Amino acid sequence: MAASKQEPVRAKSKTREPSRAIHARIEARFGEGAVALEDAVDPVTLVRDPKQLIEVMSFLKTDPELAFDFLRSVTGTDWPKLGSIESVYHLYSYQTGQAHVVKVRVPRARPDVPSVERLWPTANWFEREAFDLVGIRYLEHSDLRRIMLPEDWIGHPLRKDYVEQPDYHGIGTTRASPLDAFAELDRARRALREARGEAPPPVRTSPITPPEGWVDPKAKKAEAKTKPASKPEAGSDAGDAKGDA
Repeated sequence: MAASKQEPVRAKSKTREPSRAIHARIEARFGEGAVALEDAVDPVTLVRDPKQLIEVMSFLKTDPELAFDFLRSVTGTDWPKLGSIESVYHLYSYQTGQAHVVKVRVPRARPDVPSVERLWPTANWFEREAFDLVGIRYLEHSDLRRIMLPEDWIGHPLRKDYVEQPDYHGIGTTRASPLDAFAELDRARRALREARGEAPPPVRTSPITPPEGWVDPKAKKAEAKTKPASKPEAGSDAGDAKGDA
């Protein structure tokens, strides 16, 4: 989304200013050379040097005014055109009700990031997932191995240039679409009918056949509206009343 189109959305965001204030506190502690603000609907703090990540994250957790005691998730994003990969951290504080996003950027050819497991134990599984699917190597992780795919799987499926192997130990990794199977069955039935000289089955216009004598209420109502009102006949009560008057 272009910056000009984002502005109205940013203006309505209830989290933009709190996130900017959180970043300002981080910047005041570490300086502009260590962190940068990536302004968006929800502003993000970028830690410029991965070696400072643990120090910054420890401050976010232990600072009394921030107190980010909960790590919601760790995700990875791949930017092949930029030659980089990002590890993204979504934080929340149960004490203050605030949320903030922090990320660190590393070279795609060497995606090494310090593990935050020592600060938030839930990072164990989050980082394993990002390692498995994006290929980020979390240094000093207690058990860094794949969490979804087998250990000998080739590649990381969420990388933009990932190419799936045709098979895994002789087991095909692709399956035919069920729709293709139904279409093939239909063709086989048609060929069999033609070989027997049978007529094609009738085309159904509706799966439900109304009972005999049934009239659509909507059609009946519309017909009543278009039908002209009948005039009273001569000698009727209305005419007699008029004559008596």
